[in-house]
Amino acid sequence: MGSGASKKSAIKSVSNNRIISLPHQHSNEHINLLVKGLSVLRHNSALCDVTICINETENGPPLKFPSHKCVLAASSGYFRDKLGVSSHGFEEIETSAEPDLTSPKHVNVTLDFSISKKSMEVVLQFLYTAIFDAKINQLPAVLEAAVRLDIASLKRRCLNEIMNGFHTDSFQAMYKISNELDLSLFKDFLLSKIAADFVNFVDTDCFQRLTENELQDIVNNRNGTLSNNCIIPELQMFNAIIKWQKHDQRERIASAVKLLKTLHYAKIPQSTLSGYVINQSIVIDNKELFGIVENVLDADKKRILNRLKQKNSTHNGAGDVIMPTRTTVVVTGGRRFDQFTSTIRELNIKEDTWKEIGRMPSTLAYHQVAAVDNLLYVVGGLESSRPDVRGSAATWRFDPMKNEWETLQEMHQERAHFFLGAVDQSVFAVGGKSSNLIRTSVEKYNITTKKWEFVASLKAPRFSHAGCVYKHCLYISGGVVRKSSTTDLLRYEVSTNHWEALTPMRSLRSSHMMAAVRDRILVFSGECLNQGINESLSVALECYIPQEDQWHKVAQKISFQGEKECACAELDGLVYLIGGCGSNVIDHRNDVASYDAEKDEWKSVAKLPTRLRGASCCLLML
Repeated sequence: MGSGASKKSAIKSVSNNRIISLPHQHSNEHINLLVKGLSVLRHNSALCDVTICINETENGPPLKFPSHKCVLAASSGYFRDKLGVSSHGFEEIETSAEPDLTSPKHVNVTLDFSISKKSMEVVLQFLYTAIFDAKINQLPAVLEAAVRLDIASLKRRCLNEIMNGFHTDSFQAMYKISNELDLSLFKDFLLSKIAADFVNFVDTDCFQRLTENELQDIVNNRNGTLSNNCIIPELQMFNAIIKWQKHDQRERIASAVKLLKTLHYAKIPQSTLSGYVINQSIVIDNKELFGIVENVLDADKKRILNRLKQKNSTHNGAGDVIMPTRTTVVVTGGRRFDQFTSTIRELNIKEDTWKEIGRMPSTLAYHQVAAVDNLLYVVGGLESSRPDVRGSAATWRFDPMKNEWETLQEMHQERAHFFLGAVDQSVFAVGGKSSNLIRTSVEKYNITTKKWEFVASLKAPRFSHAGCVYKHCLYISGGVVRKSSTTDLLRYEVSTNHWEALTPMRSLRSSHMMAAVRDRILVFSGECLNQGINESLSVALECYIPQEDQWHKVAQKISFQGEKECACAELDGLVYLIGGCGSNVIDHRNDVASYDAEKDEWKSVAKLPTRLRGASCCLLML
């Protein structure tokens, strides 16, 4: 008995001295109650021993937020300093010192920076509850508050939310914050996102608003120096800087020249340097920049450039060479009734006049033209109106600086009433017809090899469609398929050699016009055929937003007189519609108009010297 009693006594002694330590997950209930209790206390202004005073505006009255010192000091380095909590007061140390019970019971802390009431409420809610409840447009202000208040957890949360939902439209605001708050990693993130989506970024309003320093940082980081290793090609950056400068030509000219001088022109193809880059007015007008580009050209290109200077340039009183600098709309061929023409005319936009600048090797209508490196490619078409005439497979190239024509390899198939688009160093001929034979085929002309080859075909034979080039892709709309106009919208990815069907137009149309303008694609007029019978268009002008894959109705009718078979080109944000005919094909037109998509405004332009339909046009430097 004695021995048993002794054992029980020992066990009881051990049990009474045992320390109970629950695993962390079982303490969540207590933590939640503690957080909820603190939040309720703040909400009721109970036991609050500090008041935070903020100023939303310089002259406005201060706003007050009752709080608890222990919560603020535990979460914020800023408030620890303001409340006089030393570094020892925030670390767990063994001490026998008596607690300081003589400090004032209640203090006021006035923030030495501006912050909105909404942002302060978000900060306090996070400190008391760990709940982050902020709208997207509040994130920059809350992030700034988190950095200035030295709240690391809130700063990380804000940055994660901003990065996960980042859109290029907010780049400028975010970039300013990254500089002001010295957030280098966040700054690198922003620059890498812009580099990765630079093709789309240059078409945004945010890009046009960039300051010189902001654009300079993007230029400096274009060569894959950031974590995502994204590279912006030199030619793409060159075009972007010129586009940025044109938004405010007088104020930005010096900045643009400075930025252009930092580019590596040796990375741009020689043909592009001599045929495009060195012909830009901003390069020609600055001797130092012109010299930088000229020095990169190889010996052959320099000899060509010197010959072009002697042949095509004029001289001012000082004897300086003045190169052609005018980017203009050039219209080729077309027909007036049964008379086909080979005339090439330019529209002098400044003087609002038309001028003949040459003749094509053949009379043509329903052909197509495209410009690459300021060389004009003329492809296909019809040479007469006889119904038995087949389409042409001919391909010519015209050098406007030398006024010389070159005959190139013919297409594999004849075609007229088709679309021709240039992407990089290739020209694509899409669909069309030859006599009664309607094409599904698509051919690509490689400018380097000077050869045509077949690429991915259309799914259905198609002619009298319209097209444009946007973001290195071909877009085709409408056209006649099986004797009827269509609403189709197709996109050809050059890199993958693949056609994709997109959201169709709202109206059936063929023999219409199509143009890419900044971040949108516009289609104009045309005809609506239903098994060969002409019907009325439901919408005259539609707008397609590629980023949304959606069409929007712009106008039921437009003021331009030509309804179909017009020539169409875009220059500096304006779409030029030229010639064409009315619903009755004998109603040939010589009207010319420009459309400003931003302002939704039409403006009459100098009329053609003769009525024309079935012409084709593009842009050239003359």
